[in-house]
Amino acid sequence: MAQSADFEAPDQAPNFLKDRSPGGCRTESFLQPCRSPRTSRRLRKCVIVDETTPGNVVWGRREMKINFTGSWNADLSQSRFLGLSPKALSVKIEHADTELVEEVLLTRLDGSEERVVFKCRINGEQDRSFLNGKAVPGSTRWKGEELLIETWLQPGTLARHFCDYWSMSPDGQTLFMEHRDDDLAGQFTVLKRAE
Repeated sequence: MAQSADFEAPDQAPNFLKDRSPGGCRTESFLQPCRSPRTSRRLRKCVIVDETTPGNVVWGRREMKINFTGSWNADLSQSRFLGLSPKALSVKIEHADTELVEEVLLTRLDGSEERVVFKCRINGEQDRSFLNGKAVPGSTRWKGEELLIETWLQPGTLARHFCDYWSMSPDGQTLFMEHRDDDLAGQFTVLKRAE
């Protein structure tokens, strides 16, 4: 079993944690949304990650296997959209090991709806992603306790690059989706479990 803990900086990680994992560990620094994402404050943490079991991380020294499966509703008051905010946003996710299917239902302010289905493999391989059944360039991989979904889309003549980072609250009831270092940088969605 991997041993991990949160640290403010990688050099604060005790060596015994790095030496106890049979597969070897690495220290990763990441930004985690704070409990009130309405602020722009971010919490920087470091975690020791077991290289042999992607997706296994420790929150407060308690191992947790991250699985995003479920029905989720956006908390629009805690989310930030770079364009027009929707009237409602719901997401249904099926996540099994390296397979992920995300179905998004967006309701616009005028009541019209748009449904999008995204499928991908979580293994870092390029071009294993599909949007509404059409292959799209990109890859999906774990980065510590966050899932990075990276895609390149070309709506019309403008090419767009997206880096969508997913993470979950320790109690599994809140899903954070945040764009970083991409064409939607600064946009984030806070979703609450509907089931």
